[in-house]
Amino acid sequence: MTRRSLNRSRPQTAWTALFAPSLFVLPLFALTVTPAARAQDAQNSAPLPRYSYELSQSLRVSDNIRLNRNSLGTTTAAETNARASYRFEDGLQNLALEAGGVFRVVDDPVLGSDQDLSDADLRLNYLRESANARLALQSSYVRRDLSFDDALNNDGLTDQDFSTSAGRRDDINTQFRFDTGLSDPLGLNVTLIQRNRRFNETNDPDLFDTDTTSARIGAVFRFGQTTEAELSLFQSRFESENAARTERDTQQLVLGLTHAFSAITTLQLDLGYAEVDERFTALPDNLDRNSGVIGTLAVTRARRNGEVSARLATNVTQAGRRNTFEIARRFVLPTGVLAFSLGAVDGTTTNPRAIGSVDYRLNWVRSSFRAQLRRTGSVSDTTSVVTETTRLTLGYDYELNPLTNLSLDLRHASIHETGLNTDPDRSRSSVDLTLTRDLGNEWDLVTGYQFRRSDRDDTGSAHSNTLFFTLNREFGAPN
Repeated sequence: MTRRSLNRSRPQTAWTALFAPSLFVLPLFALTVTPAARAQDAQNSAPLPRYSYELSQSLRVSDNIRLNRNSLGTTTAAETNARASYRFEDGLQNLALEAGGVFRVVDDPVLGSDQDLSDADLRLNYLRESANARLALQSSYVRRDLSFDDALNNDGLTDQDFSTSAGRRDDINTQFRFDTGLSDPLGLNVTLIQRNRRFNETNDPDLFDTDTTSARIGAVFRFGQTTEAELSLFQSRFESENAARTERDTQQLVLGLTHAFSAITTLQLDLGYAEVDERFTALPDNLDRNSGVIGTLAVTRARRNGEVSARLATNVTQAGRRNTFEIARRFVLPTGVLAFSLGAVDGTTTNPRAIGSVDYRLNWVRSSFRAQLRRTGSVSDTTSVVTETTRLTLGYDYELNPLTNLSLDLRHASIHETGLNTDPDRSRSSVDLTLTRDLGNEWDLVTGYQFRRSDRDDTGSAHSNTLFFTLNREFGAPN
């Protein structure tokens, strides 16, 4: 189920892609051939593509880079990071391309002396929108060296992110969406998503390949300016190369209604039916099926200094039924913002558990402070059990002088899987102290210290100390 909005202003998207040769020529259509008398005016008004480049050289020394319980020795890495991006935007379309990579020379107690293009990513962002239709495409390829990948930088943590294994992870994601009838009484939309994850040269059995394919088709009915209904059909397929060879099929049929009672109050109501079939093909005659009615009731009301909302939802997953209730409040402060939510989630296999979040940000003349705390409870795609994730982030930035900034960041995350006595709780923490100096001519000097800590119920704790030094330059051109 997806949340809909009656505000049909242009959405903010971040579509990206590995490659799409046919799209590279799209910006050329924005250039028109004009008579000689108007050539100068056309040159001044035509949108120009923007290029940017980034090049940095880093030296990093860590005494336990993989966070093993007993350190295997000191790792020294010299990293050359290069990145290039291209952006083009006119009144009809928006295209952004980005590519980057890290060439790393390593002296490591496990790998020995090695050099390789360790990290790489390719991305595309394309959006084309007219008065009555919209097309958006996202696709990306991201390769990461697990030894140097900081899981606390990831937006969505999973049970695979806290592994101490060496090796490489490749993520290939593609998403396509097409909407038509944006301003008509009847509209249609189609969304296709493909996600692939591959692990190479790892020794952790919890790191296995996964594939997810999903499709959603929706028909939107608009009744004036205040009411909108949508009938949607969703289907997905999940496959993993774990020991049980999990295969999962999910189908949902949902009728949703969004109604604006006034300029400040909106109601969302969804009602539908879902069925989840999960098979373990490595085990004979093993099939789990969960099905039933699903729904969402949400109310949002704008206030003079923010907004308040409440949401009640019931859903069917591979772990049975899940019920969620959450209320939220957001305040706009003179120098920042404060947002918080509080709720509970329960289900077939768990007792009610508390969830919620706090987001507090303040900005002063020469400094800023941020604090974020969030606890969620969801069903893991890879383990099919209820997973509670708690994340805390504290940060303080201070401008020592117009050319020098000092930053202090504290991050913590923990993962707890309920109902599995054999699966340990895992957590990661880090403290980062960073000094950034503007050297002029687009050059920056970044140096600092990082302390990391890992805790597991079965193997105990481990920590590492890292010193880093980076010389970075960013530059670009409008043509």
